[in-house]
Amino acid sequence: MTEDGKFKVLVLSDHALSTSGVGTQTRHLIEGLLEKGCWSFRQFGAALKHKDYRTVVVNNDFIIKPIDGFGNPDLLRVTLATEKPDILFIFSDLTSLYVSIKNIDEIIIKIINFFFV
Repeated sequence: MTEDGKFKVLVLSDHALSTSGVGTQTRHLIEGLLEKGCWSFRQFGAALKHKDYRTVVVNNDFIIKPIDGFGNPDLLRVTLATEKPDILFIFSDLTSLYVSIKNIDEIIIKIINFFFV
């Protein structure tokens, strides 16, 4: 949880500000949950290639880090250790996302709630 008592969610999906179907649905989902006032999101915004790799702070509870593809297990391990999210939320219509993270150690799955859509 964040310092202000909100559930922290690490999101792996298409970049929420992109025009892809998954990106658009991710944005709608996050914006709807933010209205509840008890959620905070950190997203790895996936794409084949970004024009700009700067972190996007939509607001204090919605921060997006653009990444190529869906990242890698090392990036995920470090982020889980530093951000300490309550939930890892994976949202994709591509099996390549699952394939890219399926080699993550069982330890990671044991330390965090894992939700794949």
